[in-house]
Order: sequence, then C-alpha cells, then structure tokens
Amino acid sequence: MLSSSTRGFLNHKSPSLRARGAKLEISGKTLLNAQNELHSGLYQVALQYARVNDYDAARTNFRHLTASYPAACKCWVSWAQMEKRVGDTNSLDRCREVLQRGLELNKQSACIMQAWGLLELQQGNFLPALKMLERAAMMHPNCSPVLKWEQVATARKTVSSKKSRASA
Repeated sequence: MLSSSTRGFLNHKSPSLRARGAKLEISGKTLLNAQNELHSGLYQVALQYARVNDYDAARTNFRHLTASYPAACKCWVSWAQMEKRVGDTNSLDRCREVLQRGLELNKQSACIMQAWGLLELQQGNFLPALKMLERAAMMHPNCSPVLKWEQVATARKTVSSKKSRASA
C-alpha cells in the first residue's frame, strides 16, 4: 500500500516530483523486502538452534522474531512444537503458553488454533481439542481436512459416549 505522501508525489504534475515519488515507492518496497528477509533469516536461525537442541538460543530468537513480527503464525507454531519436543516436565505447559500468547496476539489465526487443538488431541483432552479444531476449520477452510482424521472421529465418539453416560 502506498503512503499518502508517495501517492501525492506519483500523482503530481511535476515530472521531478513524480520521479521522487517513484523513488520513495521503490525504497518502500526495498525496505519491506529487507524486513521480510530479516524475519525469514531469524526464523531459520531459531529453527537451526532448535534442531541442535540449543533451546535457550532458539527461544531467544523466537522471542525476538515474534516480538517484531507477532502475526507470523508459523513462528508461533514452530516455537510451540520445539517446546513440546524439549520433553521435560514443563514442556507441555510452555508449549501451551506459547500457543496461548500467539492466539492473544492473533485472535483469528486458524493455524495457531489448529496447532493447539492437535496438541490437546494428542494429550487426550478431547473436548477442548474438538472445540479448537472445529473453530479453526470455521476460521479457515484449509483447516477442515483434519476434522476427517480417524483420531478426530475417535475423539468425537469418546466425548459423545461420556456425554451420554453423564446424562443417564
């Protein structure tokens, strides 16, 4: 999107001012490209630290990245997956905290919602898992194939039978 000052330059009658507006637009795109490359590089660094099990360094990079680019749902999900993979007594809590923080900043993020739903499904927390997975599918159609998985069908049956027993 062009800034109002750039639009003004590009629409101006003076050729020199139009040229200046074009330069501003090129600079803006260049700056945006550089920022995207920086985020991509930080993401790759964080992933590499996670791959070699340097979790503190990975966390530091994920924190910097999500602080400067909170809408990067892929970063939130990767960070949460790393926390889960750590495997210590607090890893699932840290994983949930990362996903929760990501959702607080990205309330309509289907990918973060789906990641959290899948975590709860794996942990046997079927009711919250189903709610999150169904909500993710409503938020974005690309998340709906998960609802056809056998594990999700099993979770539905389990929740349904628990509800039936509770009402009897």
